[in-house]
Amino acid sequence: MEGAANLIAKLRAAKSEIKLKVKDLMEDRATDIEEHAYRDAPIDIGQKISKVASNGGLTQAIEVNAGKMGAYVEFGTGSSAAAIVPTLPVEWQNVARSFYINGKGTLIGAPYLYPNYKRFTHDIPEKIELILRDALR
Repeated sequence: MEGAANLIAKLRAAKSEIKLKVKDLMEDRATDIEEHAYRDAPIDIGQKISKVASNGGLTQAIEVNAGKMGAYVEFGTGSSAAAIVPTLPVEWQNVARSFYINGKGTLIGAPYLYPNYKRFTHDIPEKIELILRDALR
């Protein structure tokens, strides 16, 4: 039990440092996604991409305030959506399906958000593990 108590004491002592480092990591990654999605999106969509923080900065979101067109460009419509959407994780598929109308659209998808989300979030668990290990030294 002494080892567990020691670990808990170290975590409590490092709580502020851990929180700040995780917040910085999340903010940096959200900025990367925002900037690269802006770069990769058509200009009329890119100008409507913004980063939104909550939970003291520990939670970050990227908003695309382009109405349905933001989703149509990301996922495509009709046969393009039929090809793109199944390649996405279930959560993203559900978002895409919420914009489904009749499957007859002709807009070819040009994903700008998901590729950057995937690129900049895949290693976050490992980075947080390093932050924790560093704080416990």
